[in-house]
Amino acid sequence: MPWTPEEFFEKATGAKHPLEMPASAPDDLKRTVYDMLVMGPKDWAARADEKLNGWEKFAKADEPLEKALHEAIRRRKGGERIFPTVASKNIRLFKKILSDLGYQDWVIADLLRDGFPLVGKLDESGVFPRREAREIMHGADPKWLEQTAAEARAMLHESLQNRAMDDTMLEVYAKTCVGEDSEKAKKWALGPFTFQQMSDRHKGKEWIGCRRFGVIQGTKVDDEGVEHPKVRQIDDLSEYFVNACVTCTDKITLCGVDGIVNFIRVWADAVRQAKFVGN
Repeated sequence: MPWTPEEFFEKATGAKHPLEMPASAPDDLKRTVYDMLVMGPKDWAARADEKLNGWEKFAKADEPLEKALHEAIRRRKGGERIFPTVASKNIRLFKKILSDLGYQDWVIADLLRDGFPLVGKLDESGVFPRREAREIMHGADPKWLEQTAAEARAMLHESLQNRAMDDTMLEVYAKTCVGEDSEKAKKWALGPFTFQQMSDRHKGKEWIGCRRFGVIQGTKVDDEGVEHPKVRQIDDLSEYFVNACVTCTDKITLCGVDGIVNFIRVWADAVRQAKFVGN
């Protein structure tokens, strides 16, 4: 906890309601709002079309290099896991768009090419604020996972054998492996594999399986008009301490309804000030 109970109480009593404070926004959003108000809808749309046309021309001219990059990904060690996911993505174009827009975390394009790390110290994105030193949870050495892998697999195998299959789990399996909309069909996932097949794929190296479970979030209607629970599948990377071997210094800011209201206030304040200046 970053504050003591006394410090927390003092902060709480001095806090203001969000509507009592000016709407906050990152500088890039402020610049965008300003440009749109100054340029007007027609000129703004024309500038956006110009950028899109420029990226389309870049994509056509860069097509040989993009194909060469995809071929290199497919041929390299471990490429069979990455290539199906990125085969339809223009990675070089994506990187250029991020660079042209001034987006700080353009390295994400390189991660699409190389794969995303699941353990260890994650690089700072430059997009999210940095955690204070006392808020940073330093992960354990990932080598510890190798030492516990055999025991973790045995525990996972036993728990799966003893678990009853319910409707939620059946839906998780279907979304993962069954039908044209499944992750397997979209090349987002491979398998399913038995425990022995997974060991064979890793060629004697240790591995840890992470349980996938489902959470019901609302409902959906099928083609016949029948309503069913909407299931979201989640990979539990905490059960066998994979998450415990991660160090992340970024402080992720979640933009829910409050964030949407804040953006509306940014626009409203800007329009109000623009009218005031115009008058």
